[in-house]
Amino acid sequence: MEGTVRLLGEEDPLYLTFMGNLVPVYQDRGVWHEAEAEALESRVMDVRKRTQGEEHADTLVTMGNPVSTLWNLGRLQEAEQLELKVMEVTVKVRGKGHPLALTAMGNLASTYRSQRRWSEAEELEVRVVEASIKVLGRKHPDTLSSMASLSATCTGIRADGTRRSR
Repeated sequence: MEGTVRLLGEEDPLYLTFMGNLVPVYQDRGVWHEAEAEALESRVMDVRKRTQGEEHADTLVTMGNPVSTLWNLGRLQEAEQLELKVMEVTVKVRGKGHPLALTAMGNLASTYRSQRRWSEAEELEVRVVEASIKVLGRKHPDTLSSMASLSATCTGIRADGTRRSR
């Protein structure tokens, strides 16, 4: 990584990928706290937006990376806004049926489920399942995962594993 930054600079896409990949590794090892991770993720996202544009695939992936950090900090509203933005841009650039768009929709639905917004989560997950079947097929792992998420929502299981009260 140090060699990459010396040769290519801090704004090179490869260096930014390395930096973005460090966040979950350091968090898992307990080396970084959420605030440090959030600062790095924000810096990487800002550079990608400036150098590659908001609609570039790498930028879209980078925009979604801070969501888990925001979840860990209990900032679900901010996570939701970020996921909504990623979904809107991905759908605009790639189309509703693109696998990246389906992933973005599923991620947003998971946040809705975590916030106990059951009907919104279910509505979005139904769209994801239907599009996944059409685009990827019934037996594709992403389709099966989307079906499982829809099932969890319908049975009232929140993203943190607790059951919804009826």
